[in-house]
Amino acid sequence: MAFPATAIMVAALAAQLAAARASPQGEVALPDMPWFARLGLRASDVNFRMPVADRVVLVPDEATFLDELSRWSLNARWPVLIEDDWYAPRFVRGFQPKEVVRRTSVATAMPSGEALHTAVDRAVAAAWSRPDSSTVTASAAFAAARFVPAGLVVTADDAPQRCAAAALAAWHGQPVAWLAGDFGTLGSTISESQTQALSTGVEGAARDCGYPALALGDAIETVTLALPMGIKATLPLTTQFTQVNNARSSQPAATSDAMCRLEDGTRWAVASSIVGSPAQSVAMAMSSAFLPREDALLWNGYPDTGQWQQYGFDPILPMMEESGVKPSARRGDAAEASDFRVAGVAGLTAHWLFIDSKGNWDFFDLANDSRADAMDVPLLVVPTPLYMVHSFSLQMPAYEPSIGARWLDHGVYAYVGSVQEPMLNGFTPPGLVIDRTLRLVPFLVASRWLEGPGDACWRIALIGDPLMQVRPIAKIPVAPRVAPETIPSDRRDGCQPIRAAAIQLLRRSQAPDATPDVLQAAARDMALLGDTALVCGAFAAAEKQGDPVASAVAPVALESLFLAGDHASFMRAIALVPSPSPRQLDFLWAMWTPAIGSSMDSPTVRYLASHPRQPRAQVDLSRLLPQMVRVMGPQETKNAIEAAMRACPDDGDRDKIAQLLRGV
Repeated sequence: MAFPATAIMVAALAAQLAAARASPQGEVALPDMPWFARLGLRASDVNFRMPVADRVVLVPDEATFLDELSRWSLNARWPVLIEDDWYAPRFVRGFQPKEVVRRTSVATAMPSGEALHTAVDRAVAAAWSRPDSSTVTASAAFAAARFVPAGLVVTADDAPQRCAAAALAAWHGQPVAWLAGDFGTLGSTISESQTQALSTGVEGAARDCGYPALALGDAIETVTLALPMGIKATLPLTTQFTQVNNARSSQPAATSDAMCRLEDGTRWAVASSIVGSPAQSVAMAMSSAFLPREDALLWNGYPDTGQWQQYGFDPILPMMEESGVKPSARRGDAAEASDFRVAGVAGLTAHWLFIDSKGNWDFFDLANDSRADAMDVPLLVVPTPLYMVHSFSLQMPAYEPSIGARWLDHGVYAYVGSVQEPMLNGFTPPGLVIDRTLRLVPFLVASRWLEGPGDACWRIALIGDPLMQVRPIAKIPVAPRVAPETIPSDRRDGCQPIRAAAIQLLRRSQAPDATPDVLQAAARDMALLGDTALVCGAFAAAEKQGDPVASAVAPVALESLFLAGDHASFMRAIALVPSPSPRQLDFLWAMWTPAIGSSMDSPTVRYLASHPRQPRAQVDLSRLLPQMVRVMGPQETKNAIEAAMRACPDDGDRDKIAQLLRGV
């Protein structure tokens, strides 16, 4: 579908939106634009113009989350996260707020049944009303604001993603439908009957939502599936599910691609899923709503020949630069697997990530046929959307050592990836995806073919918020952040600034009778603030005090020491951690793997040799093996390999570890 030139489109956009806001009906006709372009215009008036308070609120539980969400209004919204030590600090580093506060628990259980449905509906209504409004239902609030929703959110009473569902409904202005049923778990392949039941349930929810749906160009153009479900689907033998690319296959399709299909197999909406625990799924929702997407890393692992050429990035770079999105493109000799490992040595900082690669769930081949392993998936400094042209990246998204599971765990909040071999043309070329996205088409919507044979039900899964957009920074302004002090005092009750709490803890830690947990708590609060330098300073202070203070602070400081690239302090800290977690071992190996080819000191080699990442320890040990033999000698090296074999829980991986003994 052809678009007008970027400058013309963006200039027209401002006039169209201004006219929409000024008209009595609150809308204008856009007859010359395809449905997905009109969707972009509708979504942008929410995504880029809603006032945002310059703060982040951390809450302890789901009930408090829902209560805090109900404090949003048309005057101001702000990020709300369920406090944890993994997703929350990443978000804060990306958002860089003026203040981060901790909300006191409401000390009540999360409502259930109809009480839960009512509470979520009232929270959505509050977000779409003025602070003094008496409107209590979302539909009434939308009507009063002369607003027509562009999407529908589907969740379940017991879904871990129910808070994320409430957040996305409140942010975008969407009705929420509650759907009961067993639709599998993330890593499963749902049966034909489950696929049909989910499809029927989603269609019924759209039909009953109160807004025109079930046809492209109607009000409802996206469906967010915020409920437990298998990412892969067995397609029933009914008309809409047999219209697949390359003929019907016995292999599964992507569940999100199988939803929202008419009887002839064409779409009536684009569906995507929200995944993970309450903390992860809420972080996914908040990242979509609030984080900037101002730069992109484009990693082309394909040759510049044949069919691979159309999946390159060079033609789109000028448009990205014109739009104000800063691209960093890697290809050819600068895009090999070793370069990828070096790029992640202190975490990736990109706001938007595109990768072209070949491979399976456990490895991906980059430029010049160089191979990276799933264990090379880098840590992310800030949450990131990902478009990965790769055959099987989401085949096993619930298996921790797989590519897809690692990306999601590391902070990817919008993900386009394949659940099975899709053939290369199953993917929309990244250049077209970026072109559409920079013209305001929501990222996940832009990632579908959207028309023609390529848009038949197939194997590309969408994870994340389907209404999330990337703003053409040079063309489309955003509403300025509102000072936290402008929020009415009753909407700030129960919140304590974390920086003030950290300072108080630091002072207490200097007292002669202070216990080790005081400085540990201070370091944790600094980490929640995203303040790497302060956390590193806290560890230095702890080391001066010696054990047990240093041992208490070390686990909290590891990520900050990794991000700071402080190898020496990191090794001293991790040596104080009795049993490093898988994430902490990821820091270790991401930091040292690029250096393995050089001469490493004996203590580092010995520590790495005794701490490979399970269950796929063969990946780490095979790379380290020459250094192990050099430093430890053959017998000690064999002992380390045999120890890894005993610790490995998987028979197949254990056999692969055993094969390393032949190289000693």
